Amino acid sequence: MQGYNQEDALRAIARSIDRKQFSELGPSIDGILRQAQALDLQFMHDTGVLDADGYAGDGYYDDDEAFEFIVEEIVRQRGCNEEQAVLVAAVVDAYMGAQAAYLHRMGLEAE
Repeated sequence: MQGYNQEDALRAIARSIDRKQFSELGPSIDGILRQAQALDLQFMHDTGVLDADGYAGDGYYDDDEAFEFIVEEIVRQRGCNEEQAVLVAAVVDAYMGAQAAYLHRMGLEAE
């Protein structure tokens, strides 16, 4: 995504997450947020929202589909049980809200 700095975005997203809500995860929340961001960008490329150069493509970003993809992949990659999967879904939901707020603040939202 042109103008999107992954590390800056990740720091802003991590700061905006209420960590008390996810205290059971401890420091692993940072890894989950990093995974969510990487998978979100992968989803955007895979669905044509972003082209190979990071410019806006012709695809439509369906946030429900993105959420499902991100949660399923993190749960699969981490081998989460059902209880952990619920926590992962809550973290991803918080990530998506924080990511949307970051994109809005930076003027990077799709029109």
